[in-house]
Amino acid sequence: MATIKAGHKGYFTVSTCVLTGTAAKEVALHLGSGELDASTIGQNWKEFMQGQAEATIDASGVWDAGTAATAMDALLWAMINAGGTKLFEFVPGGSVANETKYTGNCLCTKYDVSDPLAGVIGFSGAFRVAGSVTRSLVT
Repeated sequence: MATIKAGHKGYFTVSTCVLTGTAAKEVALHLGSGELDASTIGQNWKEFMQGQAEATIDASGVWDAGTAATAMDALLWAMINAGGTKLFEFVPGGSVANETKYTGNCLCTKYDVSDPLAGVIGFSGAFRVAGSVTRSLVT
């Protein structure tokens, strides 16, 4: 039987900045792999092989300027402005023992700040995983 969990305990951090809790309201890890065309001339049907795996992460929620260098806005600004990869950790079920955890290094490919007329300031960020994703359990 499947174990169904509520989505309010998730944990997502990039470098030293925790983006869940007060800031991120939604985080999505996208895992996939490319496909390689292995067809040869004369075949009636195309043939494919699995290509290299890849991953991206999308996060959005309430913007947090903070005052520390580790605040969300400072971190994402630096990732866009200076580039480079940062360690990420994503635990959909919350950072407690035996929950599935995904870790790796990512670079920020998009950082948006929005200021709606009748709402709170929001953010969205997109991250591309550089290298592999490790799947383990929280200890």
